[in-house]
Parts: sequence; structure tokens; C-alpha cells
Amino acid sequence: PPQIQVEGAVPFDRLNAAVKGVGSYHLKRPSKAPVDPSQGVSNTLRDKVTTFRPLLLIAGYILLGACAAATDLVAGQFDTMVFMQVFMAGFFLVFSFFKFLNLQGFADAYAGYDILAMRWKPYGLIYPFIELGLGIGFAFQVFPLLLNGITLILMAFGTLGVVKALLDKKRIRCACLGTVLNLPMTTVTVVENLLMVAMSAAMIWMLI
Repeated sequence: PPQIQVEGAVPFDRLNAAVKGVGSYHLKRPSKAPVDPSQGVSNTLRDKVTTFRPLLLIAGYILLGACAAATDLVAGQFDTMVFMQVFMAGFFLVFSFFKFLNLQGFADAYAGYDILAMRWKPYGLIYPFIELGLGIGFAFQVFPLLLNGITLILMAFGTLGVVKALLDKKRIRCACLGTVLNLPMTTVTVVENLLMVAMSAAMIWMLI
């Protein structure tokens, strides 16, 4: 069969005119540009980083603050308990703040995947206040066993709804930062919740 060798960028119309000159051939525009397999992974990773950039920035600032609070540079010591308490305080205070920016919007979005909020919608309106209370409690380090127990139950229960939504392959918005930021529901949310479960469990173990 006839072959055409193309060097450089050639307009599509010129290519079509060239193949018509050698027979009854006609080129069709591809519906999608071909993907370079060698760049597929990097492009996917770049897209994910771009999508979750606000969440990564927030988590980074909270992590930095917790590390600063727990580190004694003079003595060369790092207090793990203080780190987790400050991280928890920052997490709940910041995340509740974003939910309060549009409380009703958060409640509506939360009802799309949380098991309790789906059955009782007022829970979505109450949830940010629970997070705010936990954030204040961790900041002032009051009733640590109670706070960590509530956190463990709250985050573990919340994970169930997230996992169910992912298993059902629902394409929904994650309401962890309210509705101001448009974040998709992915395994990142599961990791975020399980991290809080692990930290609260670790603090309970250290306190007992």
C-alpha cells in the first residue's frame, strides 16, 4: 500500500489533499489525541497534585505548625504527644472553618455519602460544630481521653460512608473542606480519615 512520510508539523487539510492525489483515500481526524505511554503516569500524577493542591497546602501548614510546637531545639527533643494534639487541633479548627463558610451547602454535600447524614440531614448541620468543639478541646488539651475517643468513633464511622461511596463508584464531591473547594471523592479522603483514627488510637494508648 502507498505510504506517506511526514516531516515536521503539516496542516490536516494538506495531508488530506496529499492522500487524495494517490487514490481514493480520506483521512479522519482522531477523536482524541494519542497519549504517550511514557508520559501517562507523570501526567496523571500532575493532575492529582493540581486537584488536591489546596488540601496538600492546608495539611502542610498544619503539619509544619505541629512540628514547630512539638520540637524543642535547645534540648534537641521532639514530643510526639504534643505533635499529635496540635495537629488534631489544627485539623479540626481549619476543616470546620471551611465548612462554616457554607454550612447548608456542606450539609447537602455531606448527605450525599455519609451514612448518618443520608438518613438524618440535621447531622450535616451539626457536624461542623462537633469538629469545632474537638479543635478547641485539643487546643486547650482538656479531657484528652474523651476527645480522642470521640475522634476515633467519629472518623471511623465517617470512613464507612466514604468507602461505600468509592465501592459504588459514585462521582461525588468530597465535603471535607466544605463546598468552597471542589475536591473529588477519592481514596485520599479514606487515608485522611484513617490517619486521624490512627492518631487518636495512639494517643489513647499513650494516655492509658
